[in-house]
Amino acid sequence: MSFKKVSARPGRSRLSMRQTPRVGGRWNLVVALSIFLVLTTPVIGSAGGSDPIASPGPIVVASSEPTSISITWGASSDRKVTGYDVYWNGSFLTHSGETKYTAQGLECGTAYTVAVLAFDRAGNRSAPTSAVVATSACADTERPSAPSELSQAGKTASSIAVKWRQAPDNTAVAGYVIYVNDKPDGTTADSAYVADGLECGKSYTIGVEASDAAGNRSSRSSGVMSTSSCSVGGGNPHGGTAPGGSSVADAQPPSIPSGLAVSNLTATSLTLSWKASKDNVAVTGYDVYAGNGTVGTTIATSRDFSGLACGTSYSLGVEAFDAAGNRSSRATLPAVTTPTTACPAGGGTTSGTLFVSTSGSDSGTCTKTAPCATFARAYDLAAPGAMVEVAEGSYPVQTLMVDSGKSGGSDVVFRPAAGASVTLQEFISGDTKEKVGAKRFELRDFKISSYVRVRWGSEDVTLRNIDAGGLNLTSASRVKVLGGDYGPMVDGVSHINACGVSGCYPAEDILIDGALFHDYTITEPEKHSECIMIWPGRRVTIRNSVFRNCTDFDILVKPYNTGLVGLPGDITLENNFFDEPIIGDDCLCNRGGNAIGITQGNGENWSGAQVRYNSSLGGIRIDAAVSNAVIKGNIARKDTNYSCQSNISFSYNVWSGAKCSSTDRTAAFSTLFVGSTSSSFDLSLSAGSAAIGAGDPASYPSTDRKGTSRPQGGAPDAGADERA
Repeated sequence: MSFKKVSARPGRSRLSMRQTPRVGGRWNLVVALSIFLVLTTPVIGSAGGSDPIASPGPIVVASSEPTSISITWGASSDRKVTGYDVYWNGSFLTHSGETKYTAQGLECGTAYTVAVLAFDRAGNRSAPTSAVVATSACADTERPSAPSELSQAGKTASSIAVKWRQAPDNTAVAGYVIYVNDKPDGTTADSAYVADGLECGKSYTIGVEASDAAGNRSSRSSGVMSTSSCSVGGGNPHGGTAPGGSSVADAQPPSIPSGLAVSNLTATSLTLSWKASKDNVAVTGYDVYAGNGTVGTTIATSRDFSGLACGTSYSLGVEAFDAAGNRSSRATLPAVTTPTTACPAGGGTTSGTLFVSTSGSDSGTCTKTAPCATFARAYDLAAPGAMVEVAEGSYPVQTLMVDSGKSGGSDVVFRPAAGASVTLQEFISGDTKEKVGAKRFELRDFKISSYVRVRWGSEDVTLRNIDAGGLNLTSASRVKVLGGDYGPMVDGVSHINACGVSGCYPAEDILIDGALFHDYTITEPEKHSECIMIWPGRRVTIRNSVFRNCTDFDILVKPYNTGLVGLPGDITLENNFFDEPIIGDDCLCNRGGNAIGITQGNGENWSGAQVRYNSSLGGIRIDAAVSNAVIKGNIARKDTNYSCQSNISFSYNVWSGAKCSSTDRTAAFSTLFVGSTSSSFDLSLSAGSAAIGAGDPASYPSTDRKGTSRPQGGAPDAGADERA
């Protein structure tokens, strides 16, 4: 995909990295004290400093997920407290200016010891407040067993009825997917199904897969079955032969289904059951209706309805048919989902699944039989925790806006329907430069032709396995980008930034974990096209990710822009693979740029950057005015213009050039990596690599980029790859 420049950005001269820090004044005193505080953070233990202060209040788990825990704690009673140190399993984790923190990338079903200390500007620290917390149970990854005893239960000239024995699962089977000649034909919660719309006198391979609520699928059970001969029929979709295939002159319809009853009634679902009809030969199946639209065919005497609208009346109906195509009259029964007084504001659904389709209408209720046309309509109707399934197809730009009903609870999850491929032209949360972005939602497994934009007030957002041209996180907070593929892009850039006008605010609390950014190129000399520009951002973590074929930089951090509120900080780059970027000047496209660049930006000082345990074919470039920068455990090229600056703490790195500390090592890339060039690009450690055991034995990520535990030996390996 190709893009022209999509946002106003300064020319190359304005992006130069200045080395003259701002001096004098009260601000530098504050910065100096902050730096002193960080550099003197003690090992967790008793209160520190000459004037010990009160400990924080009790630690409370605000939420727990399989890979993350959000905690809060009571504020220290001392007014002079300026922040808190958070420790995880005895190791320092982070500073926080708030009484809350979210730890990411944890192991499911695991207990952790967390401690919090209060500190003031003078370096005094409290005694720790500690607690044992735990992540929630591991996700279900076990597949159901395959359905057994699959057999043909009946047939007509245009349909085949099948049945099978219920499949077991470690939790519960949620439903079955039916295939006709290896193509999906439909789904059912029953252990029976009628495949319709077939040709008479032909054989078909019918397959059934079981699925559970986590989306795990069983292997497929299959059998060859056939429709009845073409000698009987004549236009009725259920016309054909009697069971066994013999021709009959049956003109008697089945009796009307009786005893209709509704059970398992909720706000969005119900079960309709009835007594079996009678026929002079045999009843072959039942068509089930909601209003005038059919919702499916079954050979059972019950049917589950899901995805209904809360507080809504439905006319449910059942018709019986036989093998000759004779049909009973329709039996009907009115039913109402949970009363309106129990529904959320706006008539939304309280749980369950909503549906979106290219053929849907936003005048509908987002049910399976009346799908909506847009994500916005489904989001408006959905209550926290609802699932929105999107049917196969290509969709125009989808935009979500703030909804006060989504400020708490679980995320509304948007995902393709089972087996569906869904492409969006673009996705936008928030479309003006005000705090109008949507909250608490997740996009999962979509392809997006251009940008996915999470902007201007969007909060608590997850982007999971998204395939997009670019990523734009503007003035958003608490955003998780988990996996995914971003690129290629021409004359564009992925941004973590503020909106660019006075009174705006940086993006903050951003996590990018396990993503791929690649092939960001330019056609005009004055443009930048780094894979990610952070301009500015607070508390941004990028880890376990890969950057390839970026122009100018893989990541460029520019922390401040005139007119924006506050200084950002706490950038962490960890466990990433960085390619040697392309240099974009005059479109020469030669290799050799710095993979990482961090600048003070418009003369303002910067504080709080950790670049640790990354593997990079490019250099690491940090301005002299950037304070409190830690470069630890990396493998990188040495940039001769930005080498061993006094404002940076270097330790346990492996360089292609001179060392910056007594714990650093030097070695040629060709001896360090399996593939040490941009074309081969495999930054796994080779046998005998000087990076093996070169990391800090007292400070390292618990796993490497692939999830391998560290260390495998006495000390961790330097770089993003731990050699097993």
